[in-house]
Amino acid sequence: MNITFIDLISSLDNEKRFNEDLYNLIELGERLEMANSINISTGDHYLLLPFYICDGGIYELYWSGITIQSVDAPSLVEHILTITSKDDIEMVDKEIKERMENLYLEVVMPKTTFPALALIHCIKYIINSKEVIEDVSVVFTRDDMQFKFDSRCLYFAVY
Repeated sequence: MNITFIDLISSLDNEKRFNEDLYNLIELGERLEMANSINISTGDHYLLLPFYICDGGIYELYWSGITIQSVDAPSLVEHILTITSKDDIEMVDKEIKERMENLYLEVVMPKTTFPALALIHCIKYIINSKEVIEDVSVVFTRDDMQFKFDSRCLYFAVY
């Protein structure tokens, strides 16, 4: 069974913040887990940019965006080099390369779909990322209160 990426996103509840539609990352993951055998069709380039929303604050996790793109040929290395402005993949820090490998989905033409499990993998990577948890904790920890990371506070915008 196939579902379009736009239909999948449209089926989620959204929250408006700063004229942006934000969708809950956990809700997307749960929806995909229930139908993990589906394929998601796309013919375009999308960026799912995560945000952490807590106690009225919002924090953009711009370095943990999920990129989905249709390409003529496999292009992960080219993508990493473009984003990092490096000339050689060996020059890219191991942690950065790992993050980008886990947050990049490409649909190589003539294919037009990718498995839901691939997007589930990306979502789990963000939710379990020590880097995300530590960064969010630094931003939201205050002297007068203890902060506990809650993955249900992760949202995303689609660009």
